[in-house]
Formats: sequence, structure tokens, C-alpha cells
Amino acid sequence: MRGRLLRLRTAATLAAFIGPAFLFLLAACGAHQDGTDGSALPRSLGSRDGDAQISWLNGKPGIGGTGAPALHPGIGGTGDPSKTPPGIGGTGIIGTITGFGSILVNGYTVDYEADLPISLKGQTVTPEALRVGQVVAIEATGEGERLTARNIAVRHEVAGPIEWIDRDSGRAGVLGQTVEIPDEVIVDEASQDISIDNLKVGDNIDVSGLRRDDGVIAASRVDKVRRDSPALIRGTVTAVDDRGFVV
Repeated sequence: MRGRLLRLRTAATLAAFIGPAFLFLLAACGAHQDGTDGSALPRSLGSRDGDAQISWLNGKPGIGGTGAPALHPGIGGTGDPSKTPPGIGGTGIIGTITGFGSILVNGYTVDYEADLPISLKGQTVTPEALRVGQVVAIEATGEGERLTARNIAVRHEVAGPIEWIDRDSGRAGVLGQTVEIPDEVIVDEASQDISIDNLKVGDNIDVSGLRRDDGVIAASRVDKVRRDSPALIRGTVTAVDDRGFVV
């Protein structure tokens, strides 16, 4: 009986010691599960100038979300990755083309092969189809601010016939979407600069741009295209019924 009591006291003593120690180790592991200081890893990082989403595609944060406000927030609540540049292993960029040589997108220089297939409205085209002002989604490799494109897709926010136009405010309606159109971003079928006065109801336009928080699309390029050009809309589904859905 004395031996049994001794063993019971020993087991209780070990449980009293090991229990807190185990909880301490468990807490320590949890503190490093997501981030080095116990904080959760950001879901995504915004662009340098706040007008696009930039993120890793290697199993870390992905494209989407509102960014990480703790890292110098930009326009629209996006973060600033300048302190955490993208690394080798695949980088995703969605942003506006601002220059060529290579293409310049959100402060990044992106090189591409002359024969790299480009996706444009469901078709495959060559890099010669790229234009300043277009919004592109790029999958690239590299490190720092110089990247090499693996895939490029031109993203129109909306494309279709003009339903109404207000030249005084510089706005037009396309497929139920309101588009803000500065004069300096409009080109015709021959890639000649035109003004909003050259547009009319019924004209088909492809709109490159980014949607603001108020839902208005701020156009960075507007291409007047043929009437048989495919229509397109990008946005959030707001209602669904047995006849279809509303964007």
C-alpha cells in the first residue's frame, strides 16, 4: 500500500510539473504558427501606388483581399510591399501598363519574350497588342523590381455598347456600369487619339481601368472597337434568379 501511494504521489507531481510545461510549449508553438511574432500572416499585399493588388503565388498570400494596412496603406486600403519585395518562386501583379521597353506596371519592370502568348478577350495575341493604359494580370518570376513574365492577360473591366453618355461630366454607361472617361485615354479603331465628343450612344468600347469604392470605373484606356466586338463585364454578382444574375 505504501508503495502504491508513493507511485500515486510521484505521478501527481509529474502531472503538476509537465502540465504547465506542455501548455507553455503549445503556446510557444502557436506564437510562431502564422508569423514570427505571433501575428497572422497578411492575406495579400497591395501595390506600391495603391491601385492594384500584388502578392506572392507560392502558397503564401494570394491575389485578392484588401491588403495589409499595417504596411503603409495606399489608396483603397491596399498595402505597400516596398519593405517586402516579391521573391523568386512566382509573383502575381495586376496593374496598369505605364510604359514600354519592357512593360512598366506599378513600379515594376517586367521583361517578356517577343513570342510570349498574350490573352486578350478570350483570344491569344502577341505582345504587339499591348498598349499603355491597359490593365494586365501578370504571372512572373524574378526578384526585386525587375521581373520576367511567364503569362500576361489583358483585363478589361467592361466592354460593350455605350448606353448613355454625359460629355459634361466625362462619364458614360456600358452594360449598366458607370465609366469615368478622361479625354486623353480614348483611341479609335486606328489607335488615333480622340475625345469623348467623338463617342456616341451605340458605339462599342473596351474599357481598361480600375473600379473605385463607389463602383465607378476609372478608365485608364478606352478603345473604340467594331460593333461586332465581344461584350464583357467584370464585377460582383448582386442578385441571382432562375433567369440569370445581375452584376
